[in-house]
Amino acid sequence: MNIQRIWARGFPLFLSILFLLMLSACNLGATDEQQINITDVPQQTQNAIQASPSPNQPTRTPSGVVVLPTPQILPTSQLPPTFSFRPPPPIIPTLTALPVNVFILSPIPGNVVAGNVQVIGAAMHPEFLQYQLEYGPDPNPSNLWYPITGGVQSPVFNGLLGIWNTNTPNSPDGLYQLRLRVFLRNGVDWGNVVVNNIRIQNRVPLPVPTNTQVPAPIAAFTQDKVTGTAPLTVNFINLSSPANLITGFTWNFGDNTTSTEISPVKTFNNPGTYTVTLTATGPGGSSNVSRQITVQSANPPVAGFTTDKTSGSAPLTVQFTNASTGGQITSYLWNFSDGSTSTEQNPSHQFTNVGTYNVILTVSGPGGSSSATRQITVGNPIQASIQATPDANNPLRINLSATVTGGSGTYTAYDWDFGNGQTLFGQVSPNASVTYASPNTYTITLTVTDSTGAKKTVTQPVTLQAPPNPLSGDFTITQTSPTDLTVAFTATATGGSGVYTYSWNFGDTNTGNGESVNHNYGTAGTYDVTLTISDGTNNTTITKQLTIDPTQQIPPLSADFTISQASPTDPNIGVSATASGGTGNYTYSWNFGDGNVGNGQVTNHTYAGTGTFTITLTVNDGANDAVISKDVTINALPPLTGDFTISQASPTDLNITVTASAFGGTGNYTYSWDFGDGSVFNGDIPASRAYTYGTAGTYTINLTIADGMNTFPVSKQVTIEATQTQPPPYAGSVPVLDNIGELTPDLSPVYNNGQNSGLSSSAFAIVGDQTAADTNFLRAVFNLDPNMTNLAGIQATIDRFNSTGSFTRASVAVGTLTAQDLLNTATNPACNGVETLLQCEMRLANGSIVIVSIGYQDALNGLDSGTFQAQLNQIVSQALANNVIPVLMTIQPSTNSSANTLINAYNEIILTTSDNLRVPVINTWRALDELPNQGLTGETPSVDVNGAGYISDNPTAGANARNYYTLVTLTEIVNNLFTP
Repeated sequence: MNIQRIWARGFPLFLSILFLLMLSACNLGATDEQQINITDVPQQTQNAIQASPSPNQPTRTPSGVVVLPTPQILPTSQLPPTFSFRPPPPIIPTLTALPVNVFILSPIPGNVVAGNVQVIGAAMHPEFLQYQLEYGPDPNPSNLWYPITGGVQSPVFNGLLGIWNTNTPNSPDGLYQLRLRVFLRNGVDWGNVVVNNIRIQNRVPLPVPTNTQVPAPIAAFTQDKVTGTAPLTVNFINLSSPANLITGFTWNFGDNTTSTEISPVKTFNNPGTYTVTLTATGPGGSSNVSRQITVQSANPPVAGFTTDKTSGSAPLTVQFTNASTGGQITSYLWNFSDGSTSTEQNPSHQFTNVGTYNVILTVSGPGGSSSATRQITVGNPIQASIQATPDANNPLRINLSATVTGGSGTYTAYDWDFGNGQTLFGQVSPNASVTYASPNTYTITLTVTDSTGAKKTVTQPVTLQAPPNPLSGDFTITQTSPTDLTVAFTATATGGSGVYTYSWNFGDTNTGNGESVNHNYGTAGTYDVTLTISDGTNNTTITKQLTIDPTQQIPPLSADFTISQASPTDPNIGVSATASGGTGNYTYSWNFGDGNVGNGQVTNHTYAGTGTFTITLTVNDGANDAVISKDVTINALPPLTGDFTISQASPTDLNITVTASAFGGTGNYTYSWDFGDGSVFNGDIPASRAYTYGTAGTYTINLTIADGMNTFPVSKQVTIEATQTQPPPYAGSVPVLDNIGELTPDLSPVYNNGQNSGLSSSAFAIVGDQTAADTNFLRAVFNLDPNMTNLAGIQATIDRFNSTGSFTRASVAVGTLTAQDLLNTATNPACNGVETLLQCEMRLANGSIVIVSIGYQDALNGLDSGTFQAQLNQIVSQALANNVIPVLMTIQPSTNSSANTLINAYNEIILTTSDNLRVPVINTWRALDELPNQGLTGETPSVDVNGAGYISDNPTAGANARNYYTLVTLTEIVNNLFTP
């Protein structure tokens, strides 16, 4: 039973080791492995740890145990030759219970890589917390590691661990190694997988291995244990291959001892961390592999720590207190899982973003190292606002309420500072009130605390006005004489709201309103006059006595009037009467001398004819009449005449402007137009009118001028010459989308050759002028209309090309470029100095497709059509020669009229070139020309209200149409040409 158990645990490991050896033998590069420098004493890496490294700086942490990948069955054609050397049976490791899968499957030792490299493997463990992927130089004597990923909290099995960008300032061409670190829930940094001998080669063409080259051997080994207390005896098992190409082995145990045995047994007597390196040497060169053995003392340190809080709202500051026990501790490393670290013993750290963070403390000393983990949860920040409402009954009192969101959702205290020295702390209610001693502007401050101790402070200024003075008022009485029955009253008011109304009782049963009023009494006598003043809230009343002396004689009634006339020929007059004496209660009657009469102190009258008329005014005061007459003369008007002019931009312009002029008559002119095509406009007051004819022809324009009494007609002819219509652009007759299925026989060889040369069918390049450089073109975050006909297909295309970053990578071949610019030798630092700008971008993108949008800048520069056609043919030919499928795009419509003639000619060349060379084309011109305003906002494609990334079957904006038709074309190419 025990033998079966051992076999069940050992056989999967043996298969994993065998698989890695076979995979390494098939992918070994041509360059010999460089040797790692061996230290004379166990590595003590804690002194090299950097505090809070930036995202671009390496971490300094000890390397760990190499755990081999789980086995996979390879095709027969990929199996290595039969080995003459067979390693002894492996010793079963005792690290942790199965299942455990921690390995890097690709890249492997000997690989040559460039650009963005997918790191494939597994990071799984029953106690999994998170993993981190890193890279460093090979050899790595300073133990420098640069992060490829942050703390990833999702396990991976036989999948993508991360994307390694090898083209950075930290990774010039040379040898490197990868490291996979797995952290367990108990804080242990377990399973540090290291893959070395990986060559980055971005700056020069990749070397092509030959069949005659002798490969270097691959060094590999395992051991029965990786940690324990001193003295620790370890059995090492040599798994290097192929045996027929190995002439010797060298073991360096990291403690100044070595061995040349195949599978030695080594005893480590002193505590420490030892890097054990095996070097295998053969005719093809040498390679090495390293692992670490940790030897602990009988009293190792035990990590532990406490926090002043474990949750709260962002930004959250947490104080960490070390509580580690056990043996001597010489270094502390805190990993806050937000990209920050610390080597302090008791650090304080602020988490600025919402999320859950695994904080790992690793303590190290002569007796070994230990880790502990706690989780910090950061929630949404507290948001607060103050509502201040004046008290309806007390103008110096303010009622306050708070609106609070975010944080923990439970708020334990509302602390108020009212800005006048008064405070109210520790309130559990969001409501408060305060009464101020005097009017002023005060700043109210509120601090809200939630159940986690997080705080939020907000302020609100309030301004208090002084209460108004009491309402008061008075009035004055004005009489011309003691016997005058007409009396003037004038009121004054102060205090209150300042907005007053005045109501009068004159004491003779008559009333009135207004600040100043006049009143005519019927008879003499003594009257009590009462004024009531209101400010909308309060009233005040004032009463005074008025006496009109009856003993004085009333003066005789008299009258007069004035006549106003704009000119001697104006039939419109105004009359205004005055009266004095009598009782003062006057009525006014008018006779205008032409049979018409009127009433009122002031009135107007219009005479129908010319001549001299006698105007008579009769004023009555209830007892007597006063009569007065005056003459007015209305002279005859000059005769009404007029004319008009016709304005026309050109003889073929259908738009005209007519402008009339009139003289004589009454001067009150209106203009009626008949444009001779059935269109009539009567009674225009402005003298000018714009009009547009429907077709060319000769038309008689009739104008009738009227002044209210007479009319005057004028006629003129206008001729609209016919224009020669231009034929529609060729692009308007070609469909927007090409038939990719018809092009499949021509494009399949291009695609297959590209696949054989290593091009990615999940990547594309973009080259061209300003339209290709538009940030809205294939750069927006896509938002698909759920009602799209081909929703699933387009989503699959987006996912496919997103996986390689094609939608976000920056092209070196876009900008204000001409076609010749794409064919010139590239000067960009990312290019190799001998290739064209087009060839450089296709190499950097490493895709099977290049989208070409060119010609707009050439049209602005006035390049002749023949030269443009020759340059376009070269662009397509270079793409096909590099086994890349070019997708051409016609030039979008332009508001630049001087460029449109060449744009139309270029578009015909682009469409004809597509037909002749059998490559796809997207008719962008037609796609935008059929949209409102030709799909443009100025010279830039318009954008849908949902953003440029909104994709639907019937786009209504230019940017969205370009994205839609390009995604459809990419989808058709994938479905018709690309293998799954």
